[in-house]
Amino acid sequence: MIAPDKQFLDVDCLYLGNLLSRYSQVIYVFNMFADKQTGTVYATEQNITDITTRIKEVHNFVLGENNQPIIVPVNCWTGEGISDLVSRSCEILGGEKGQLFNELIDYQESKTPTEYINRLKYSFIDVLAYVSCEKPEGSYKCDQPIHEACYQLLDFLVDLKLQSEQKFDLSDNWIKRLIDEALSLEFEETSSNSNISLKEKISFIQNSFDSIEPRIDSLIDKKASEISDLEDYRQKISILENKVNSKIEEYYSIEKQIPTIHEEIEDLKNECKSLINESTSLEPQIQSHQNKCNALKNDLVSFEQQNDLNRRRNQLRNRRKELQNRKNRFNSGVSMIENNPFLYDETVENAALSAIFDIKREENSLQEEARVIDQLDSERKKKESNLKNAQKSLDKIIKERDQIKKDITYKQKNIEKKSKEN
Repeated sequence: MIAPDKQFLDVDCLYLGNLLSRYSQVIYVFNMFADKQTGTVYATEQNITDITTRIKEVHNFVLGENNQPIIVPVNCWTGEGISDLVSRSCEILGGEKGQLFNELIDYQESKTPTEYINRLKYSFIDVLAYVSCEKPEGSYKCDQPIHEACYQLLDFLVDLKLQSEQKFDLSDNWIKRLIDEALSLEFEETSSNSNISLKEKISFIQNSFDSIEPRIDSLIDKKASEISDLEDYRQKISILENKVNSKIEEYYSIEKQIPTIHEEIEDLKNECKSLINESTSLEPQIQSHQNKCNALKNDLVSFEQQNDLNRRRNQLRNRRKELQNRKNRFNSGVSMIENNPFLYDETVENAALSAIFDIKREENSLQEEARVIDQLDSERKKKESNLKNAQKSLDKIIKERDQIKKDITYKQKNIEKKSKEN
C-alpha cells in the first residue's frame, strides 16, 4: 500500500528490494487520497509517474526485466478499484485460490445492489416511522419535530446525490494511463560520475550488510566463549555462597525477633476485637437512621402523590392563559363599542359588568391557587431537606463503619504477615 502523494525515498526502495527478495508475487496498491467534498485527487501526475518509475526500477532489478510490476489504483474511502485489485489477485494466484476470488467477485456483484437498496429502505423507514408518530402543533413555526425530521431526510438525499456526483472511476482514467505509460518506458541508467543509480545504491547497501554479518557472528562466538569460561563459574559460586551466608544470618536475626512478633500479634488481635465490637455497636444506629430515611422518603412520596404539584401548576398556567384570552376578548368588545356608540345599550352594559365580575373572581381564585401551590412547594422542599439531612447522617455512620472494617482487614493482614514471619 503506497500513497502516491508522498515521497518514495531510498530507504523505501531498500525495504522494497528486501521484500521482493523473499516474496515475488506482489501487487502494488496506490491509495488515491482525494478531497471528500470535491473528489479532487491529491497526487499530481508527476507524483504518480515518479513513484511508478522508482517501483519499476527496484522491481526489475530484483526480479528481472521480464517481470513487470502490477500497480492498481484504489480509493480506500469509497472502495473504488477494489474489484480491479481482486481481479489482479485472482490472476496472480490462479488455480483453486484464484477461483475463490472469482467467486468473491461474482458474489459481490450479485449481492451489493440489493444490500445497498435494503439499507436505504431501512434508513427511510426509520425516518418515516418517526414522522408518522409526530403530531403537528398549532403554531406556524418551522421548528417542530416533524419539520426537523423532514430536514434530516432532505439532507440524507442531498448527500446521496453529492456522493454520486463526486464518484470517479479508477479503472480507466488519467491515473491508469500515467501508470501504464511509466511502466512502458525503458529504464535508463545515468552515466554521470556525480550521480549514483538506484541499482548501485541497493547493491552497495546489500553488500554492506553481507560484510557486517560475519563480524556479528564472530562477536557472538567470542561472547559465548567468555560466558563459558571457568572463572565466570567460580565468580558465580562465590556470589551464591555469599547469598547463602546472608540468608543464614537473616534466619538467626528473625529467630531472635520471634518473641517480639508474638507480642505484636496479640496486640493486633486485641485491636481487631475492639474494632469489631465498635463496628457491631454501629449497626443499630445505622438501622435506626435507615428507618428514619425510609419514613421520610415515604412521607415525601405520599405528599407528592396527594398534591400533584406539577398537575396543579399546569392547570394554573392554563387557567391564566384562558383568563388572558377572556380579557383580550372583553377589551376587543369594549373597543368595538367605543368605535360604534350605537351598539351600546342596557343589555350590553349588564353583560360587561357580569364579565368584569367573572374576571375579577377568576383573578382572585388564581391568586389563591398560586398561594396554595407556593405553600405546598415550600412544604415539599422542607421535606426534601429533612430527607437529605437524614441521608447525610446515615451516610456518615455507614462511612465510619466501613472505615472500621477496612482497619480490621488491614490489621488481620498484618497478623497473617507476622505469623508467616514467625
